[in-house]
Amino acid sequence: MFRKRAQPLEVDTLSFEAAGVPAATRDRALRLIRQDRMIHAIKEVRTDTRLSLRDAKDYVEALRDGLVPGQGGPGGEMLSDRVHAFLREEDVESAIAIVRAETGLTRAEAERFVAALD
Repeated sequence: MFRKRAQPLEVDTLSFEAAGVPAATRDRALRLIRQDRMIHAIKEVRTDTRLSLRDAKDYVEALRDGLVPGQGGPGGEMLSDRVHAFLREEDVESAIAIVRAETGLTRAEAERFVAALD
């Protein structure tokens, strides 16, 4: 696994969109992420897009964290937006469940993700 960053990643989603990551590549990367195969996901993205290693890694991490637009949800909502909707309703368990389902994170990791958004 990769080391955790001390600071949250600031994602420039426009640069990812400009890189032209095809939907099929994004879907394959998501499947690999859910299988805990981050390195393979990065390689897949690099092969299909010619992104640098750094940019491919940032993209895959952003994809894992639900920060890439259009990766799912009704109307292409980001994961963080859907989690916020549950939190507004004070439904923390559903927020954790959706994070786990879409990212493959453990419960503890999903709880930290949700807590960071709260």
